[in-house]
Amino acid sequence: MNNRIITLNNPHAIGTLDISLNGSMLVVGQLDDGNGTYPIVTLRSLPSLDILTEIKQVDGVAIESAIFTPDGNKLVYLKDATNVSIYDLTTQQVLKFGLYAERVIWLAAAKTSPRILTAGSTIDIWDLEQPERYWIWEVPDYEIPPDMRPALADISPDGTKVAVVGNNTNQVLIYDIDQNEIVQVLEDAPLQAHWAKFSPDMRYFAAIGYYANGVYVWDLTTGKRHLPDIFSVDDITSRSLCFHPSSKYLAIGTQGSIVNIYRMSDGEDIVSLEYLDIGQIEGLAFTPDGKHLCSGGFKGLLSILELNGLDEF
Repeated sequence: MNNRIITLNNPHAIGTLDISLNGSMLVVGQLDDGNGTYPIVTLRSLPSLDILTEIKQVDGVAIESAIFTPDGNKLVYLKDATNVSIYDLTTQQVLKFGLYAERVIWLAAAKTSPRILTAGSTIDIWDLEQPERYWIWEVPDYEIPPDMRPALADISPDGTKVAVVGNNTNQVLIYDIDQNEIVQVLEDAPLQAHWAKFSPDMRYFAAIGYYANGVYVWDLTTGKRHLPDIFSVDDITSRSLCFHPSSKYLAIGTQGSIVNIYRMSDGEDIVSLEYLDIGQIEGLAFTPDGKHLCSGGFKGLLSILELNGLDEF
């Protein structure tokens, strides 16, 4: 498996990665130096990695979440805790309307629906065709103290379901947002969460506890934890995760510059790659064809790992 390491123009931490649904573009969100010297959002073509667009900002922000809209025409990124920016890739302009919510720390997008999720003081679903807020989940005052990290959530590929995790309870709440009702409750969840993701086939839901406090995977067909001895609450190193497009594999990035790819059927660690210089892995994304895994860390280094032959494992 060939691994290509790219040194980005911005030497600071990579906080997020995403790849467009057609596999033609990669977005990288990074930390600024406070002087506007380096781009905080970089859009690159795939597979060439040529720079298409760079966005700079002079206020020392860190882009911790950036995603493509399902149609691939826009880029949504978390500019600050109350301002989610929408960048039109055709006009190369930031749109006048934004998605305004409080304490936003996380973004997610549906795959076949024009719906975007923001997670902060509330969990909001936005319909980008309107644009307007379509659905909201509000945290009861007694559940999450003001000094705690807000709950995280992910939206299903078809945009009809939302899983809320890290709401100061040991449960994941899965909602049908069109019916506005809870359709499944998963137990043994972290009180606070750092990561949340459905598998593409909706077979699994995965989360990472805050401060690398455990990896949690549930099988949604049974509602039970999946391979808890492998995906363990005792794991104190994991920082990021993403599912392979086939849902057969799960990639996990760690604090110690290691990326592991696990087979979901039995939890076997089939790929383990240690980077000497990349730092803590905060961004992970498979290409839509499943043939490459992109990862990024603290030192402005981007890895492109070739995965030809993965299905042989």
